[in-house]
Amino acid sequence: EGGILEVTPNSSWPDTVYYNSFTHANMGWKIHVVDAYTR
Repeated sequence: EGGILEVTPNSSWPDTVYYNSFTHANMGWKIHVVDAYTR
């Protein structure tokens, strides 16, 4: 069964965070953490 993980990065996080699935092999990627974003 699927699930949702919510996180709130702060200034102590690195610029790139890697994640992977515990239940599915080769499922994961990276998240680029930025200080600010404007559209």
